[in-house]
Amino acid sequence: MDYCERIKDLLKKVVLYQFSRYDKEKLDKELTSFLKDSEDVLCEAIKRNGGICYRDYKEEYKDPKIAKEMCENDIVNFETLGTGGRLIADLIKISIQYENLENKSLSDKILLFDRLIHAEHYAGEFKEYLEEEKNIFGCNIPEIKKQVEGEIKEIYR
Repeated sequence: MDYCERIKDLLKKVVLYQFSRYDKEKLDKELTSFLKDSEDVLCEAIKRNGGICYRDYKEEYKDPKIAKEMCENDIVNFETLGTGGRLIADLIKISIQYENLENKSLSDKILLFDRLIHAEHYAGEFKEYLEEEKNIFGCNIPEIKKQVEGEIKEIYR
């Protein structure tokens, strides 16, 4: 299953979970798996646009505190570059939130997933980037949300 299909599947399951129609432990396991896999893609998107993600700084400096400081400096610098720079700054902020993923609560994982989806959506809106640079996963989030909405409506008919 590619990232777009996984995102669609998880969006649907999150909605069902919120209405007590999907198992908490299963969702936690599936979200954790997706988020672990997506960290590589997120870091690659940041790198493609001239930044460095938290995980890569942590590997380089072997110290989470220094890695976070480096990210915070990068965030400030990217935010001065306008709309596109602010998007990359937001992606770096998201990369910091992957720290201790295994120990996060399900609600924190859902929130991180939601932030990724919003970042993917808004990254697709910036026309000044080339197609391969502007998206994280290369998914059409509005279309995926429309499909999920239709599937949820079918379940509740």
